[in-house]
Amino acid sequence: MIAMGVTALSAWNVGAALVFQSRLIRLVAILSSIAFAIYCGYILFISQAFIVAIVNYLPASLFLLVAFAIVTYRTSSRLAFAGVCCVVLTFVAAVIQLAKITVHPDYLTHNTLYHLVQLAGLWLIFLGGRWAVQVSKR
Repeated sequence: MIAMGVTALSAWNVGAALVFQSRLIRLVAILSSIAFAIYCGYILFISQAFIVAIVNYLPASLFLLVAFAIVTYRTSSRLAFAGVCCVVLTFVAAVIQLAKITVHPDYLTHNTLYHLVQLAGLWLIFLGGRWAVQVSKR
């Protein structure tokens, strides 16, 4: 669950780096770090209910989706659009997991299907993220 918190922290910071100037990026970094510390304290000392991770992760994911959408609009880059698709696939994977959508009861359970869709999404965020790093170095 802490790893999910790290992912949310990363989503806030990547999204900020994609669309904001350095001053606002620093503010988002500070606020998201404080939120991460509070989340970790809550997970470690109060509750490890999965809904806590979802509540922490969902706003960060939506922010990253909007950030990639803004960059896609500004640049018309297919690789920036890959970032949008990644976040959408993450939500699709979550629906598969929650709805327990199964292709085959033994070989392709809802959990396996979730991870396959998530893998595709992670590949797309790799492509979009690599593009964003290359563009930022120019």
